[in-house]
Amino acid sequence: NQRVGLAETYREELQDLRTVRLPPVADAPLSHFTVRVEANHRDRVREILRCSGVDTGRLYGFPPWLSPGDYPRAFTASSEVINLPLDPTLTLERGRGVAMALRSAMADVEREAPAHER
Repeated sequence: NQRVGLAETYREELQDLRTVRLPPVADAPLSHFTVRVEANHRDRVREILRCSGVDTGRLYGFPPWLSPGDYPRAFTASSEVINLPLDPTLTLERGRGVAMALRSAMADVEREAPAHER
């Protein structure tokens, strides 16, 4: 299964990044590979990835009719998630390129962050 191979590639390439939380290993077929980054960096990381040709899509947005205070975990998760491409036509080589683009984006946002956020 190509998606499983891509997920394994992402996991291998990103496992040492302390600023990116990887999803648990899935036993079932995958439809998404959703990573989490700090909320204050998420939009900038997505923008850098987009400029690098990586479409992250947007899933798990927090519904505007709900109160974040009533659903704090859902609100936090919705502000931290980034969905990496998991298209079955994506090659493993391109998957490694996506992982490298995320590594680079995380390095960029860390350099851009004010000293008190590092």
